[in-house]
Amino acid sequence: MLEWVKIKGIYTYIFNKLLLNTEENSLREINRWQSRILRTGIAPAAINLAFSPLDELTDIVIPKKWIDKATLPVAKVIFDLQKISRKFALEKSVLAIAKKGGIPLNKLADLKEVPLEYKDVLAKSFFGKNVLYTTVQSLGLSTAGIASILVDLPLIITQSLKLIFQTGAAYGYSPDTDENKEFALRVFSITIASGHEQEKQIKKIDCLIRDLAKQKFKRASGVLASKKNTLSFAHSIVRGLFKKHIFREALFLGIAVGTVLNYYFVKETSIYSYMFYRKRFLIEKKEGSKK
Repeated sequence: MLEWVKIKGIYTYIFNKLLLNTEENSLREINRWQSRILRTGIAPAAINLAFSPLDELTDIVIPKKWIDKATLPVAKVIFDLQKISRKFALEKSVLAIAKKGGIPLNKLADLKEVPLEYKDVLAKSFFGKNVLYTTVQSLGLSTAGIASILVDLPLIITQSLKLIFQTGAAYGYSPDTDENKEFALRVFSITIASGHEQEKQIKKIDCLIRDLAKQKFKRASGVLASKKNTLSFAHSIVRGLFKKHIFREALFLGIAVGTVLNYYFVKETSIYSYMFYRKRFLIEKKEGSKK
C-alpha cells in the first residue's frame, strides 16, 4: 500500500545527506514558509480574501452574547470529538501503515529515530485519504440543504482533528499525552482562525514548541488545565467556526461551495499540522543534542 514510502524515503535521504544538512535546511524552510503571506497556497488565500468582508460582518450580525452562550456547549462537543478523532490515530494503526511502507517498528516513539524523510512521506500519506473522505461526505450531504451544516460541522471537525493526530503520530507523538492533546488543539485553532487571529495563534504555538523543546511546558497553562482556560480557547474556536464555516455556508446555501470550502479547510489543516509537527520535532531534536 505504501511501499513507495521506503523507496522515496531512501532516495531523498541519500540525496539530501550528500548535498546538505537535511534537518537544518528543513528548519530554515519551515521558518521561510511561516513568514510567507500565501502559506497554504493561492486558492485558500483567495477564498479567505473573498470572504473577509463577510467574516468581518459576522462580528456585527452575530451578537457577542450568542457566541458566549454557544461557547460552553461547543467546547464540550469539540473535546468529545477530539476523543473520537484520537481513536483513528491509535498506535497500532499508524505502526501498521508504517510497516506496509517498509518501516517496521515496535512502538510509536521509535518513529522519532527514523530519518526525517521517512516521517515526512508517512505524514503526507494521510492527507489524500482524509481529503477523499471529506469530499464524499460533503457531496453525500448535498441533499440536506442548510440542515446539512448541523451534520457537516461535527464531521469536518472530527476529520480535521483526526488528520492532525495522524500527522503527529507520523513524527512519533502519541495522541494520548497531555502535551500532544494541547499541541493538536493549537494546530486546529490556527486552521480555524484567519487574519490577525491566525497570526496570534501561530505565535502561541511557536511559544508552545519552545516550551516543549526545553521541557518547560506547564500543564497549568494548558487549554485543558482549567475551565477558564478551556472556555477562553473555545471562545476563539467558536468565533472561527461562525466565520469560516457556519456563516459562509449558510449565506450561500451551497453544498458545492461547502464542498470546496471543506476541501481547502482539510488542505490547510494538513499543511499546518505537517509544518508545525516537523518544526516541533526538529527543534526538540536540536535542543536534545545540546544536552
